[in-house]
Amino acid sequence: MSKSSQVLPPFLIDFWRMLWEHNVPAVAMVTNCEEKGRVKCQRYWAPSEGDPMELLDDFAITTDKIEEFPEYTIRHLTARRGSESRNI
Repeated sequence: MSKSSQVLPPFLIDFWRMLWEHNVPAVAMVTNCEEKGRVKCQRYWAPSEGDPMELLDDFAITTDKIEEFPEYTIRHLTARRGSESRNI
C-alpha cells in the first residue's frame, strides 16, 4: 500500500510513475478531494467506470469498479503502460 502526501496536478504523472515503478498494489486516500470548498487533493483516477485517464501516450489509468459506502468509497483501478497492465 502506498502512503503519500496529497497529489497535486503538476505531480500526477510522477505519482503514477512512482506507483508503477514500485509495483504498489493499493493506495489509501484518507481525505476528500474537496473539503469546505477547498481542493485538498487532485483526483488521480478516471471519474467513471470504464473511462480511461490518459497520462502519457503509453500510460493510462482506468476505473474498473466503484463501490460506495456511507463513510468511504473503494475504487478498483487498472494501470496500463504499453502492453502491461496491473490492478490497483
